[in-house]
Amino acid sequence: MIGRPLQLAAIGGFSVALFGCASVSPVGVVGAVNTTLGKASPVQAQLLTSAEAQADAHAKANALLLNELSQAGAVQLAMLNSPDMQAMLASGVASAANAAQGGRIANPTFSFERMHATGELELARALSFGLLDLLTLPQRQAVAKLNVDKVQLQLAQQLVRQLSDVKLAWVGAIAANQRLLYAQQVQRSANASAELAKRLKAVGNFSWLQQASQQQFASDAAIQLATAQHTNISATQHLVRLLGLNTSQEALMRLPKKLPSIPKQTLSPEDVSAVAMDTRLDVQLAKLDVTRLLGSNTLAQIDSFTDVEWGIRGVDKKNTVDGIVSQSNGFEVAIRLPIFDWGDNKRVALSANSLMAAKNYESTMLNASSELRVSYSAYRTAYDLAAHYQNEVIPMRTRMAEENQYSYNGMLISVFELLADARQQVAAVTQSLNAVEQFWASEAALQNSLLGAPSAAVSVSAATAQADSPGH
Repeated sequence: MIGRPLQLAAIGGFSVALFGCASVSPVGVVGAVNTTLGKASPVQAQLLTSAEAQADAHAKANALLLNELSQAGAVQLAMLNSPDMQAMLASGVASAANAAQGGRIANPTFSFERMHATGELELARALSFGLLDLLTLPQRQAVAKLNVDKVQLQLAQQLVRQLSDVKLAWVGAIAANQRLLYAQQVQRSANASAELAKRLKAVGNFSWLQQASQQQFASDAAIQLATAQHTNISATQHLVRLLGLNTSQEALMRLPKKLPSIPKQTLSPEDVSAVAMDTRLDVQLAKLDVTRLLGSNTLAQIDSFTDVEWGIRGVDKKNTVDGIVSQSNGFEVAIRLPIFDWGDNKRVALSANSLMAAKNYESTMLNASSELRVSYSAYRTAYDLAAHYQNEVIPMRTRMAEENQYSYNGMLISVFELLADARQQVAAVTQSLNAVEQFWASEAALQNSLLGAPSAAVSVSAATAQADSPGH
């Protein structure tokens, strides 16, 4: 029978290990992500783990679809309804649980041995566990907590990017629908020009070349319309996928007819520079990696040399002839001897990883400031372009259209010139729409940069193409 002092020692050690182990839960992980993002996230993430929660979320999603879907509503709908969003959260919880597992030691091993010889029966029992694992348990738990923190920061980054994708898809779907409407206007104008040119040629007032020019423009307009139709379907379906809508839900979705106007005021350089670099998610992750590797490397340095197994053992021997039973208790220690492998390669790798983490933190700090300046420049440039179209180009084109209408009424210009001007007006409106869409994309990219979840750089450009038609 195992001695009582050794029993108490074993039970005490295992109790410390058991009650000191870190645990994670879906609510805790997702709640930590919500806390990290705070007011930066318009909605609270929630992992729907029960049938009741899923049914409630489905009902709320359908309620959102009863009204015109705003951008904020699209973000909320994605959080409630998207299976991709739920899969991302579930994956984060799984990764956090795996990270927390590193803060626990392996279960003890119980062995039983029965040996029989002539006139003697021997029963042996042993309970063993990793002594170094137990002695370094506080350090392992500290490292495990850092690993969990890393997973939660990474999940927060993914959530920011996913919600940003939803915002951009919402903007893109509305813009694509507007471009389709403008392409239809151009097509109607081009068809009218081509039909009129055909009639004029039939009565001898137009040459073949003049009629062909109008027909060519009608063909180009048809190509642009077909492209706009496909782009509209593609953009809408991209939003549908991100929202996780089924066929019946898709039929209910109603988007605004036009993009929201650009704001009257923008973020100033002072507003952007006031954001502390160390609050960014990417900087926090890089800094956490340095601390995390420092702790884990200390443990790995010990493991690279040796390992110690400690156990308690009890043996009962019974003389089968006279029935006398003798008992013996004790302990055993097993040490892994560093004879063939001193762990030098492992320690070199640990040192290199620590250096890499430190330099990565330094690089992240440097790149964060640079990347933020680029994002703000794109944001401000896109705003200036959109404002220029709104305040200068569109009013000027509207005035030109009015003057051309007066000239046509006074028989000073032909109907072809009037139709060509109408197409130019639509082209200017389309360019203005592109500028507004570009602004909202750059605004989303800037917000991601401020949070430390940078997305792909937004290309800012000014379109200057005109929808002119040759020949009057």
